[in-house]
Amino acid sequence: MKPFQRKKLLVERQVQGAFLLRAVTYWLTCVLMVLLLLFFTNMVAEPVRSLAPEADGPWLRVGPTVLCAVLFLPVVVYDFLRVSNRLVGPVLRLRKAMRALAAGEHVEPLRFRDGDFWQEFADEFNAVARLVHSSGGCCAKRAAESPEAELVGAGAQ
Repeated sequence: MKPFQRKKLLVERQVQGAFLLRAVTYWLTCVLMVLLLLFFTNMVAEPVRSLAPEADGPWLRVGPTVLCAVLFLPVVVYDFLRVSNRLVGPVLRLRKAMRALAAGEHVEPLRFRDGDFWQEFADEFNAVARLVHSSGGCCAKRAAESPEAELVGAGAQ
């Protein structure tokens, strides 16, 4: 049996679009940074070469680029964590609420933060939770486990 393969590459426009936009922004920022570094390195290198011809080593050309790349890495990591938090946070809250609902506990309606991805998941989950609560799915289990239910059950015997 063949594994299921998606026919569409872009299946969640909002989430994948945000990641694609970030990737293009990072790429453009890197290209701009390299061009500026090459420009400024050449401006600085010419006076240094005229004063100290032995200073024409590879670090004079590559060093500033490496330094800027190292300094830019925390910005990229922080931004990636912020964007992925908008993705992972709602999923974790949804999983926690689903576990509670499956355990028969009362679940308050979910509401994700502004800017979080998958806002519609909260609405869909809330509709399912209302259906489960109205059918007595969670309340019947809780009533059966309560001490009053044991007393009523013992009195019936």
